[in-house]
Amino acid sequence: MTKNHKYQIGQKVDFRPAGFGQAKPPSDFRIDGLLPADSIDNQYRIESLHDGHKRVVHEGQLSVSA
Repeated sequence: MTKNHKYQIGQKVDFRPAGFGQAKPPSDFRIDGLLPADSIDNQYRIESLHDGHKRVVHEGQLSVSA
C-alpha cells in the first residue's frame, strides 16, 4: 500500500535522528528526493543546507522547519 508523502521536494525540514534523545542537529535540511516507503514509513533523501551532507530518513524523523 502506497502512502502519500507529507513533504515535497525543496521543502525545508527539521530532522531528528532516532536514538539521540533530546539532542538535535542543525535543522537546516531540505527535501532532495521522495523515496518509496519501506516497512516502517515513507522515506526521503534530505540534504543539509549547512554542509551538503545527504542522508535517507523516515517521514517520522522529520517536521516542518520554522
